[in-house]
Amino acid sequence: MQIKDYFRAFTEDELARGAELFFSGDLEDITKKAQNTLRYLKEKEDSEKATGPAVYQRYPQKGTAHYTAKWNEQGVRKKNVEHTCELRLHEESGTICETKCDCGYFAADRYGCPHVAGLLTAYMAEKNGAEVFQGTRLEILLRNLTNVEDPFVPGVLKRTDGRLLSLLKGSEEASLPTWQEASKSYDTVRIECSLVKGSGRMLLDLKIGTGRRLYQVQDIRELLKIYRNAENYLAGKSEFHLERRCCEAVSGNILEFLNGIAAASEKGLIRTQIYASEGTRPNRYMVLSGPEFDGFMELCEGTALKLSDNEERNVALEKKGLCAILKKKAYGASLRIFPSELLFDNGVSLYLYDDTDIFRIRSESTERSQELLSMLKWTDEMYIRESEIGSVCYRLLPVFREFGTVITKGMDFENYEKELPEFIFNLDYSSGNILSCVPWAEYRKQEAKYLLFDNETGSGRRYASRESEAAAILQSMFQRLDRNSGTLFSELTEEELFDFMKDSLPVLETTGKVMVTDSLRRNRVRSLPKVHVGVSVDGGRIFMSLKGTDISPMEMADILGAYHKKKKYYRLKSGEFFAIEEDEGKAWETAAAMFRDYGKKDPANISIPAFRALYLQEMLEGREDAEFEANDEYRQLIRQMDVSSARDCEVPKTLENIIRPYQTEGFRWIKMLKRCGFGGILADDMGLGKTLQVLAFLLSEKQEGKQGDALRTLVVCPASLVYNWQREAQVYAGELSTVVIAGTQAVRRELIEASYDVDLWITSYDLLKRDIALYEPVSFANEIIDEAQFVKNQKTQAAQSVRVVNSSFRMALTGTPIENYLSELWSIMDYLMPGILFSYSKFQGEYETPIVSKKDADTLERLRRMVHPFILRRMKKQVLKELPDKLEEVVSVRMEGEQKKLYDASVEEIRLMLDNVNANEFKSSKLQFLAKLTGLRQICCDPSLIYDNYKGASAKLEACMELVKQAVDGGHKLLLFSQFTTMLDIIGARLNKEETEYYRIDGSVSKEKRMQMVDSFANDEVMVFLISLKAGGTGLNLTAADIVIHYDPWWNQAAQDQATDRTHRIGQTQRVTVYELIVQETVEERIQRIKEGKRKLVEDVLSGEDISSADFNREDMLELLQ
Repeated sequence: MQIKDYFRAFTEDELARGAELFFSGDLEDITKKAQNTLRYLKEKEDSEKATGPAVYQRYPQKGTAHYTAKWNEQGVRKKNVEHTCELRLHEESGTICETKCDCGYFAADRYGCPHVAGLLTAYMAEKNGAEVFQGTRLEILLRNLTNVEDPFVPGVLKRTDGRLLSLLKGSEEASLPTWQEASKSYDTVRIECSLVKGSGRMLLDLKIGTGRRLYQVQDIRELLKIYRNAENYLAGKSEFHLERRCCEAVSGNILEFLNGIAAASEKGLIRTQIYASEGTRPNRYMVLSGPEFDGFMELCEGTALKLSDNEERNVALEKKGLCAILKKKAYGASLRIFPSELLFDNGVSLYLYDDTDIFRIRSESTERSQELLSMLKWTDEMYIRESEIGSVCYRLLPVFREFGTVITKGMDFENYEKELPEFIFNLDYSSGNILSCVPWAEYRKQEAKYLLFDNETGSGRRYASRESEAAAILQSMFQRLDRNSGTLFSELTEEELFDFMKDSLPVLETTGKVMVTDSLRRNRVRSLPKVHVGVSVDGGRIFMSLKGTDISPMEMADILGAYHKKKKYYRLKSGEFFAIEEDEGKAWETAAAMFRDYGKKDPANISIPAFRALYLQEMLEGREDAEFEANDEYRQLIRQMDVSSARDCEVPKTLENIIRPYQTEGFRWIKMLKRCGFGGILADDMGLGKTLQVLAFLLSEKQEGKQGDALRTLVVCPASLVYNWQREAQVYAGELSTVVIAGTQAVRRELIEASYDVDLWITSYDLLKRDIALYEPVSFANEIIDEAQFVKNQKTQAAQSVRVVNSSFRMALTGTPIENYLSELWSIMDYLMPGILFSYSKFQGEYETPIVSKKDADTLERLRRMVHPFILRRMKKQVLKELPDKLEEVVSVRMEGEQKKLYDASVEEIRLMLDNVNANEFKSSKLQFLAKLTGLRQICCDPSLIYDNYKGASAKLEACMELVKQAVDGGHKLLLFSQFTTMLDIIGARLNKEETEYYRIDGSVSKEKRMQMVDSFANDEVMVFLISLKAGGTGLNLTAADIVIHYDPWWNQAAQDQATDRTHRIGQTQRVTVYELIVQETVEERIQRIKEGKRKLVEDVLSGEDISSADFNREDMLELLQ
């Protein structure tokens, strides 16, 4: 049964009452209790500690959620009756697995009662909130009940205290007069129940009426149908209305209960026959079996039922009705059991009756219910010989004492209970690796002691079952028995001896008293002692000593080696074992790793690189399994490695109003690494300004007075970013002198030789590997590699080239330090600090393979702790808590080769044209000049847009494809805009070549197809959307993207902003990064400057829409070409 169908099984009364039970309490408090009170099923008794009107608890077990609840309600005798209700369901599928309730309404196969309804209400409210019930028939029921608009507010359904209600009923306070309509009255209906024993089942027989005279119900099925439809019932010559409100309380409860069984049967929830016939009357009886009988009897608690002998008996289920008299005789005793008849055994409980009452014994309370039933039939006095009195007392009578009374006359029952033995195990370990055990069972009252496996002696006085339990334990531990001496033997290997001492000996100690010889005691198992760790810093390295209490240096080395090899134990020369595999601390593991990696042979003298300082601090200091001592120099190094140590480093004043708080933190982190002599990876998410943080660091270094060898910095980046780095440096760190090492080989050689006094050198990975020999004599204070994933393969020339540059401090910038393999992280970290992750073969065997193939969480955590001090990674979601901003960044590139020649030739052609026209002639030829200007922009994009036979490179296209790759690798969706659809063709071809899927919208795409692609982009794995200005610049919602690339900037700023707003709009939860691709020293760069000073010129003159009315003259055109 699914949850969505579950409520169909409830009556409206059950739904309303169940919701009332739940919502009458404090919803938040109940939910919190459920979430914070997790127990296993075996601890269900803890639920009794819960408080509140409907407190429930959750028990996880094999994918199922198990909820229990308790409610107190007033029973028939005006006493509080506690009900326990359970619901177990499979959360993923929503399938109801099982329901239980001990109230009188519950029918197990029907699943339902008010309490189960309340518990399911609790579950659904916890999972979905109370709003899940809004608009349902439950809301209507509760509105009618409470007369409030929102009946689900916690506390609304709480009932007035019963004591106040009782006073109100007796109050004589006058009420305002109202017109009283005559109400229709009905006679009170009552029923009488009789139980008739059937074959393995119990039959219920009913009589019904409204006065003293009751009539036999001939067809219970017909009776319940009339009750359900609230119609008149004909009994004999009497006719009366039959529905719940017409019935006496207990009778109404019983009819409601029986109606529930009938309804469940009609829905197929009960598969057995629920009616039984008598002669020609097919539905004379209702069949009660299993839980239905339990439910019926609980409803009848405190009332009278007729049985087959036509005598009435009170239902007193908790009565201790068993009774036996044990009387001492001269040479024995007599036992008389007072008669109790079995009424019904429903597999859950035994229902018994005596002359006055019906009572119950739960079947799980006695494992020998059949013995009990046999004893109840022995009503005559039975004689017991003296020697058998004890057996009767400890075997047969305990159930009578638990569920009734045992009266003793002339004797003390306790004196005849069986004496429990005390077990004694004498253990020895002799030469030949023989373990022996002599087991005894001692009975102190008897002053007797028996060999455990001696079955001949004292058989009538020994507790056989207890001795058998001890014997079974020993048999699992030892190999053979010497029956003459009663001694057990086992020949053990060293590992088997360790297992016995660690696992088996504690079992014997909990079973009895263990006596061991000195020869065995010498082999005891100990936990590893605390490891004593001493660390000091000297000459830029850490020196560590490892010691253990009462452990020699040689043994210490062996223990560390055994720990590294994951041995179960290490055996000392004394014979004692250290249980290595039981060690759950991290101190010995860390010590073993340090000794393995750096210790050689002497654990008291280990030399470790300084970059391990923080790792050692985290893994060893403050742990219970280690004593950690460090000198002042080590403490000072740890303090320096805290970024707070760089709080004295102020951001250059020129950047104070530009740099963001998280970028300030990154700046200080870089300063900290520099001070400590370490390298690091700035791995901030794309668009968070890694370049600015590095420039702030370099500018700070210069302002501290550093120059020459102390400041000179090499930036290595993809070719498409070289000039962008120069532009960013000029904008944000103008005090730094810069040089781009590019051009022909001769030009590059000349630049390198002439730039020793330049602060910031910028080159590409490709040019560095060509020129690496030229860099050999140059010393750099700092080396920065941007897009460090370019060196992720340590075997490439690019990776090898950056390693051989002579640099004191190294930084790597990348948003994706690990793209596919852990080896990529190793390559970058090894560039920064050679050896930090060991050799690659060692890293692969001890870290990469265990983490990737074996999912080894401990190894992953160890690696994380090694590298995390040297990686700073912030995601947009972490550092941008406010409403998402729009970060705009200009990416500058420079044309070279054939592309630059074509551009320069076109500029010269336009200048010649301008030289031959005056202002008026220009005005009349404005469209022609603007077409020429568009041609220049197309050359900046890709010369093939206007030259069909062009086969050369496009600097902007390469920069664009690099941005796209970074975004896709970083998991970012992006929008790429161009006003030239032919440019989108070229970009699309490149994406196809690199097997990157994309969507595209231009003027040829229908509106329906556009919306289909927009919806798909929001939900699937496609990361790139190509859009033309005219077709997709407005009217689309593409908030799935958080990166925008404007390939050819639109001179109408409003149109460009509208395009960006396809993603930077309501619904966007992440900061949007907007990139504008600009070619240096071209019309694009000059337009960018004009935007700052002549915004109206750009927006009105250079946009296609307003070209005819633009105030654009010859001088403006010349300015663009300068």
